[in-house]
Amino acid sequence: MSLDELQKECRERDIEFQENTGKDGLIALLLKDDNKGPDWAEVFADLLCHTSLSYEGILRRTIPQVEAIRSRLGKNISLKIGMPGLFGGALEKPIQENDGKPPKLSEFMAFASAFDVIK
Repeated sequence: MSLDELQKECRERDIEFQENTGKDGLIALLLKDDNKGPDWAEVFADLLCHTSLSYEGILRRTIPQVEAIRSRLGKNISLKIGMPGLFGGALEKPIQENDGKPPKLSEFMAFASAFDVIK
């Protein structure tokens, strides 16, 4: 890697360095960053906020299991935020309000039929 590429990588990782640091120094900084341990506060926050795992549930997971869960967090929509169109969300055809009454069976069926294409 060139000096510019090493500096760019350090900036992307938010690693502080002096502008006059040579290639060997930048490589040492990058290696040190590669070998640092995980930020467990961030790991727990991710898992608590984006999964249904409890503290105890997280502690019972192996590190490969935690890594696998975290690797998928940004790729899936959490069902906690709701589905578009579910009881009044944005749809192509708006659902009529029920004046605070629970949804009718026909409304549940219409929602479920949206998933018919999923195999």
